[in-house]
Amino acid sequence: YGPKILKILKNKTQQIKSEIFQSMIEINSRPHNNLDDLQNDLQEQVKLLQAACSSMDLALSGTGTHPFARYS
Repeated sequence: YGPKILKILKNKTQQIKSEIFQSMIEINSRPHNNLDDLQNDLQEQVKLLQAACSSMDLALSGTGTHPFARYS
């Protein structure tokens, strides 16, 4: 559903992008000088994503990884 969700969001934000798997979507923040602004930015992006998912009767789930993490 990732490509369909991105199509819905196409003209609303440039911060939500495709990920390595089609079922995954990445949310990027803009640079911020403080955590409150970062939090507001991410909350705005999540609201857009939730609305797009809701319009397709989908639920949003989140996860994350760190680029330097060791998984073995």
